[in-house]
Amino acid sequence: VPLIDNSVALPGDFSSGPQFTITDPSIAAGSPPTIGSLTLDGQFADWPAADAIMTPSNTVAGYKVYGALVDDATAGKNYVIGISATVPNDPAIAANTFIYLNTDHNNATGFSPFGTVGAEYYVQFAADESGVFRPYLYSVAPTGVATQLNGGAPLSFGASADGESVEVAIPQALLTPSGGTPPTSINFAALVNNGQAVLPGDFTVNPQYVITDPSVAASPPVTVGN
Repeated sequence: VPLIDNSVALPGDFSSGPQFTITDPSIAAGSPPTIGSLTLDGQFADWPAADAIMTPSNTVAGYKVYGALVDDATAGKNYVIGISATVPNDPAIAANTFIYLNTDHNNATGFSPFGTVGAEYYVQFAADESGVFRPYLYSVAPTGVATQLNGGAPLSFGASADGESVEVAIPQALLTPSGGTPPTSINFAALVNNGQAVLPGDFTVNPQYVITDPSVAASPPVTVGN
């Protein structure tokens, strides 16, 4: 904001007038990441209806939850989770927002911040050095001791312009224990802004959201005997 000859102020008023902005064109021209057919931008028109995974028993007013295991030619298989805020007064995603990943489908094992979550991993949103909230992946022991994964780099993600809706891609390989096999389905629950929104509503009573590998779900049953 310049001041010329101690009398001409640009942009006119240093209190109420917006300042001028110079943006790095490489950032302005950037495109949101894509995983398969999904563009991670906090918008949900590109999600198939079958990937809206809320059920009557875990519906939360003001939200829709999406999930799919997407096989991308470059990024490989990723569990993509979408949290869509559907009303204006939903809180923006910020610090102390977690997505808890229950990869063994057992609520009694793993970490539970409260209730019975049974998470082996979680995604935590935290501000980077430029103040942008990004999702980071951790493995977590039942005691709550967490180890950051993905080399400390944030996961691929995108958020809506108001910051209330988010899409996150979690590589299946990062959810595979050493010497183990990749999980073909996961359960998850989310805590937005330290509890301003709890999905699926209650970490003890309501069932978690489920993402299943469609190739496994579509496998024909095995017949034994005649």
